[in-house]
Amino acid sequence: MMNEYSLAKTAAAVFEKTAEHQREVEAVLTALASAITQFKARSEALPAQVHREVERNLSEAARKAAAEIAASWNDANTHAEKATEAYKKAAIWAPWKIAAIAMLSTLFGIAGMVIVARSTFPDAQAIAALRIEEANLRAQIQQLTARGGYATLASCQDSNGRQRLCVQIDESAKTSAKGYRIVKGY
Repeated sequence: MMNEYSLAKTAAAVFEKTAEHQREVEAVLTALASAITQFKARSEALPAQVHREVERNLSEAARKAAAEIAASWNDANTHAEKATEAYKKAAIWAPWKIAAIAMLSTLFGIAGMVIVARSTFPDAQAIAALRIEEANLRAQIQQLTARGGYATLASCQDSNGRQRLCVQIDESAKTSAKGYRIVKGY
């Protein structure tokens, strides 16, 4: 399985190769434009040159001119065909390469999010244990509430000057149990 670095390196190589193909196509198109410009310039100057050469040596001039024109056309056709082929290949594969890179980036992004989610959130057993602990704590709170959990507590000083835990009682409520008082609010 490819790691992220290999994938990024592969994607960069694919992108660089595409850019290289595009530069080659642009260079060929520039050469073709230059050849066309030269051809036009030569074509415009050709009648006068032909006329002079015809004057000097009609058959030799015609043969040289025909050879030059044929060579220029052949070169231009060769460059044009290469440029066309390179452009077609680049145009066909570029969207596929971009789509592949985008798809791989999306897959790695999703995989990263899944990994982060799995490492961040607790698993089902931990959640179940926390729910059991919560239920136990709620049961303990209910028991404590029923047994005086809402009583008001304070720190008081007894008749001997010692600090003691005190609870607020309901002075008006009477009980039959000797030595006990009713806690206020219960």
